[in-house]
Amino acid sequence: VKESGQHLLAVVTSILDVSRIEAGAYATEPEPFRFVEAVEMCQSMMSLQAEAKKIDLQAKIAPDAGEINADRRAVQQILINL
Repeated sequence: VKESGQHLLAVVTSILDVSRIEAGAYATEPEPFRFVEAVEMCQSMMSLQAEAKKIDLQAKIAPDAGEINADRRAVQQILINL
């Protein structure tokens, strides 16, 4: 239920972000975070849908991939859209 709620929130946020981008009002909030954490979060959110569709989600991230400085929400949305 928690993961489904998080996914629904991500969908709503995505719709709102598109509206903000179209209006020229999308503000990024760069912050340092570990890229692997963003990937794991998205993988967790999408796992139930992938399982239902018999899709095997895999992520291969270099062990030395450290922190990035970016808008976490935007990065996660990009990953979900993949």
